[in-house]
Amino acid sequence: MSSSRLSEQLLLVAKARIGDKAVRNEASLRRATSDLYYVAFHTICEALVEPMFRAGPANKAFVETYTKLYRQLNHGYAERRCKAVAQGGEFSAEIARFAKLFIELKNKRESADYDPLDKFAVSIVRNDLEKVESRLQAFWKADSAERAAFACFVGLRWTKDHQEIG
Repeated sequence: MSSSRLSEQLLLVAKARIGDKAVRNEASLRRATSDLYYVAFHTICEALVEPMFRAGPANKAFVETYTKLYRQLNHGYAERRCKAVAQGGEFSAEIARFAKLFIELKNKRESADYDPLDKFAVSIVRNDLEKVESRLQAFWKADSAERAAFACFVGLRWTKDHQEIG
């Protein structure tokens, strides 16, 4: 994986929050949990634009299109579509496991960001970090066409006849 990916940079931030005992507290564990979700979120965004990035020149029209496509992913819609992927059997085991991870991390992020009474243990957040690292590695090793198909299914809200779907 390239370290220029935002998902990879967020993963490094989460590792630092978990690993630094001097600043590791409830707030840093919550932020690390949220960061881990955004690692998965941005991984899907990156997979969505991956085919275009390889083909396109770095001109203004390309940059505008790339940015709009990257920003298509909607949190709730992605979760619903990941549930379908996790249950459907249409994608490989690696992609299905990543979809399940996305759902799990989204729920944990919502708890971390919005439930002040929830407590976060270092061991659980560290386990989540290890799971994210493993699933990301498998996701990026999966067939690039399948990654693109998954990202389009999860990230784009249009059908073949260009009708928006919910």
